[in-house]
Amino acid sequence: MNLSSIVNRTVAVALPHTSVTQAAKLMREYHIGALVVMSSDQPDALPRGMLTDRDLVLEVLAQEVDPDMVTVGDISLERLVTASVDDSLFEAVSRMSEAGVRRLVIVDEVGGLIGLVSMDDVIVALSQALVALAQIIPSELRAERRERPGLDEGAEAGSAWRA
Repeated sequence: MNLSSIVNRTVAVALPHTSVTQAAKLMREYHIGALVVMSSDQPDALPRGMLTDRDLVLEVLAQEVDPDMVTVGDISLERLVTASVDDSLFEAVSRMSEAGVRRLVIVDEVGGLIGLVSMDDVIVALSQALVALAQIIPSELRAERRERPGLDEGAEAGSAWRA
């Protein structure tokens, strides 16, 4: 499975000159914990960083800074961890783990923004795969019983050990 199947292509973004108050309002409006910081508002703009709700807490609230006096560019980290839609789910997990991030910015071959994959997206995808695998077990047993009708008779005759 590659990231194209789980990427969120609608991404909330901010510009470096956006106030952190406005950024927080965007996060609240869209029920999200991060914004991708873009280099400009032009069509060819590139993602340059990420602003998280944790950044707001650590750099503004905990420091008792006036949020109207601070911009996204002042506090966002430019440490951007990216991936391609062609990367596998396991590559994404590895990259997130190595970098210690909960979100990957998905970019095209020239670095343009395609979308975002979060740790939550990965967990849901992996959980669905595990459920599908778990469903194989009873399905396999039912198929075997259909294909080999006398199979259960030996167990009733005491040929199986039971604790």
